[in-house]
Amino acid sequence: MRPPALPGIWREEFDNINFTNWAWDDEVFKGGFFVRSVDPSSYNLNFPRTGMDGLYFYLDIAGVDPSTLNWPPVTHGGITATVSFVPPYSRDNYNLNAWEFLGGIKVKLRGPAATKDQVLSSAPASVTLPTLPQTFEIVGYDSDGKAVIKYGFELQKWFVFRKCYGYDGCYMTVDGNRVALGQKEHADWCDSIGYRVPAIEELTNAQCEDNPWGYDPWYHANFPCNLGIDSATPHSPNEFAQRNIGPFISEWGYLRFAGCGSRCNDEYVWTSDSLTTTRGRRFYFVVAPEGNVTYGRSFENDSWVTALCVNP
Repeated sequence: MRPPALPGIWREEFDNINFTNWAWDDEVFKGGFFVRSVDPSSYNLNFPRTGMDGLYFYLDIAGVDPSTLNWPPVTHGGITATVSFVPPYSRDNYNLNAWEFLGGIKVKLRGPAATKDQVLSSAPASVTLPTLPQTFEIVGYDSDGKAVIKYGFELQKWFVFRKCYGYDGCYMTVDGNRVALGQKEHADWCDSIGYRVPAIEELTNAQCEDNPWGYDPWYHANFPCNLGIDSATPHSPNEFAQRNIGPFISEWGYLRFAGCGSRCNDEYVWTSDSLTTTRGRRFYFVVAPEGNVTYGRSFENDSWVTALCVNP
């Protein structure tokens, strides 16, 4: 079941376009956000509020041929929004996202990111901290230098992803055995680069469960409502993220479909939120690619769970 859209912020037309055979991905994360403000003083109402190096989105423009306009890049606080016109693609290319077949104006975010050496280090050098928040205004100019179209947004948080490069890194040796890193090690890594592990509410608006099912991290959210921990509001009506502006995964959907590609291929990410059992065991919550929340011992040291660090 696809999480329903929120009235006034989500365009449904793309939901009727079946471009790929990945039905689950299509059902959960197609569509687009409406423009909510054309006033520079309230650009923070528009998508996106969060960013990461390499992520991109398309502007759906009507009434003018965007290929005839000049779109200069915009740089603020160490982050650059590059803008380019992309012609429609052939539907024979099944590696593309649904909206890429339509072409249009592509806005790509470039900014601080971790190198492979930093990713594989347990004590990496710092990653540049962007100055936030920053307001970006994308402008299309005609041949006379006249501004024809404008779109603005305000980036409030910047994320750095720790891609573990398959089996080559993000492991430690315990009693002579090779073990995947846990929450503490990834949290230390975020701290070392000058960032931090995000809370659940910074990643998803997935609904908690009043009566969570038995522990089964692959099929059930296992996100109890009685812990004093919450996701972002407005909440999704179910255990998966609902597309909304603000939380990182709720905004961008599957990151591999938003420009992160194989760097973010289906990994779960750690959060700073935890619970303590009646026996005194502490478990940290993780967030899945589709925005649901889970926890459990199998995620204490698991190569599928990695770090997504945030600043500020």
